[in-house]
Amino acid sequence: MNTQNIVEQVTFLFRQFGNETYGEGMSVLSHSVQSAEIAEASGLDDELVMAALLHDIGHIYPLAKDEHVEMMDLFGTRHHEDIAKSFLGSYFLPERLIEPIAMHVDAKRYLCAADQNYINDLSEASRTTLMYQGGPMNEEEQHAFKNHEFFNEAIEIRKIDDAAKQENYFVGDSKLNYWMWRLEEYIASLKTIS
Repeated sequence: MNTQNIVEQVTFLFRQFGNETYGEGMSVLSHSVQSAEIAEASGLDDELVMAALLHDIGHIYPLAKDEHVEMMDLFGTRHHEDIAKSFLGSYFLPERLIEPIAMHVDAKRYLCAADQNYINDLSEASRTTLMYQGGPMNEEEQHAFKNHEFFNEAIEIRKIDDAAKQENYFVGDSKLNYWMWRLEEYIASLKTIS
C-alpha cells in the first residue's frame, strides 16, 4: 500500500474540489471535516473516524478525472458511495473503513423505512436525494441490510453524516493539514499491522 499516494490524492481532491457544494449550505470539505470531528468526539476508533472523513469523497473524485457522472440536480453525484468504494478500494484499505462508506446511502434508506420520525429530521437536501437513491427500503431490503456484517458501522456513519450540517463552517489549511496527517498516521498504522 502506498501511504503517500493515497494521502496525496485525498489532499489534492479536498484542496482542488473540496469547496464544491451539494445543496446543504456547506462544502464537501466542510461537511467531511465536521463528520470526522463528530466521529472523534463520539469516541469512535480511527478506522471509523477516517470513514467519516472520507464518506463523501465520491462526490469530488470524478471531478479530478473529468469523468461524466450522473448528478442529482444540484445535490451532488449520484452513486457517490459506489465511486468512493471503488476509489478507496483501489488502495486496498480495510473493509471496515470502506463498507460503511459504501453503505451510508442505504443506511439512510434503511432508517427512513425503520423509523418514521427519521425522515422528518433529514435536511431538505437529504430528503430530495432520497428519491434519487431509491426511497425507503422495502422489508426484504431492510432484512438484508440489517444482516450485513457492517450494519452497525454504516448506521453510525449515517447518523454522523446527518449531524454534520453546520453551515458556513470554515476549514482552513491548518485544519485540513491536521486531518491529512491523521489519515497518513492511520494508513501507516495499517502497515505495522500487516
